[in-house]
Amino acid sequence: MESLRLTYTNFYAYKGWTFEWKKDWPVGPWPCKKDLELRKRAGRKFWNMFEEFFNLSDEEQEHYRVL
Repeated sequence: MESLRLTYTNFYAYKGWTFEWKKDWPVGPWPCKKDLELRKRAGRKFWNMFEEFFNLSDEEQEHYRVL
């Protein structure tokens, strides 16, 4: 019998953006709409914001976690 593995994602709100991201996932972050549905695109403004967020310490990043 195969075991089931539950996964979850973390949502963060930083500088007007809400996005999902989990450090140990092989895929990168992605911006969300207000209802937490994924956006179709991630543009330069998002990636510039995420670079700033990524450079925060783990403790500072956790401060912005919403789910």
